[in-house]
Amino acid sequence: MTSPAPTAQLLMIGPLLPALVARIEQTYRVHRFWEIDDQPAWLRANAGSIDAIATSGVFGAKAELIEALPNLKAIISFGVGYDAIAVDVAKKRGITVTNTPGVLDNC
Repeated sequence: MTSPAPTAQLLMIGPLLPALVARIEQTYRVHRFWEIDDQPAWLRANAGSIDAIATSGVFGAKAELIEALPNLKAIISFGVGYDAIAVDVAKKRGITVTNTPGVLDNC
């Protein structure tokens, strides 16, 4: 018996570790934003279907992107900081922002 296809949709801002992507794809239908040629057109057509953003400290999530996604519920950042994420915009909209503190402590 196979699992049903994920229905929640996630916009991945930039490439992440393959093992991490494989885990994410178990829960979300993943759209690879950096691979989309006409990002503004894609957003106009698909923005309402995006539930979450996956990003990192390298790629972040700019205010314009957050504002373009009317049903966004979460921004998941794989990294310690969240300086590259427009947290103030997310907070105003009640969007959860997460990061992964402590992952570099042993380095």
